[in-house]
Amino acid sequence: MPEDVPAALPALRQTLDARFSPVKQALPGALEQAEIELFAPGDPDALLEELAALAPDHEAVVDEQMPYWAQLWPSAVALSLWILEEPSLLCVEELSKEPNDRSVLPPAVIELGCGLGLPAVVAAKQGAQVTCTDLHQDAVDFALLNIGSTLSAAPSLQAEPDRGYPECRGYTEYRGHPEYRGYALDWRGELPAESHDVILAADVVYETRFFDAVLRCFDHFLAPGGTILFAEPGRKVAADFPERLLAHGFEIQTQSNRELEDHTIALFQLGRPVAN
Repeated sequence: MPEDVPAALPALRQTLDARFSPVKQALPGALEQAEIELFAPGDPDALLEELAALAPDHEAVVDEQMPYWAQLWPSAVALSLWILEEPSLLCVEELSKEPNDRSVLPPAVIELGCGLGLPAVVAAKQGAQVTCTDLHQDAVDFALLNIGSTLSAAPSLQAEPDRGYPECRGYTEYRGHPEYRGYALDWRGELPAESHDVILAADVVYETRFFDAVLRCFDHFLAPGGTILFAEPGRKVAADFPERLLAHGFEIQTQSNRELEDHTIALFQLGRPVAN
């Protein structure tokens, strides 16, 4: 791994170095100017080879757990640029207005299917308390590394059994660096008892088998009055997902498109209708 990774991240750096030979990713200018750092596995194809070498009855093969997390996808870039340009989406304005007021709590933000965690990195940079989740623990570790590299703040590798999920990892410093943590999460399994002000989700409905599970997670994790920021790259399989969101009781508060190279990414701000 390049030497510009902060020395404060030795344990996680060594763990990921040994297996993945991470490389720093090139990012659009606005993200580079915001001093966002992102690392990814040096050889994503090697992860496909690992999967192909497993026995046919291995859980990862049966469940078709493709290592999509190891690449930086356009939807993640588009979502990251959106929240970088419009920090009000994360409800962090009060932090900048009252930087020394310890009664002003940072907004709690969770990213579902975080992969390399770019949207979570941007959210953490802007002052949110961030939770990174992905089916793959390796993805969570990369997301934590990328947040830690950007903030120059090392994540702890200590388990937090009192939180109800043994793989929870995180770093906490109330002011100066926000709290960030991460854990492996199967959307179809048991969900931890917690809620968040903002849910980030980029390109998470790429297979129909996940539609109900994603809606379940939106329902479960969204705090009252909270916001879902959702990016979708126009996959045919997800064409009717906005209708599913409406049928599930969510409302589309804003919708826009971002052109990103040869991709058009739809950006949705979602919430629950406010009762009169």
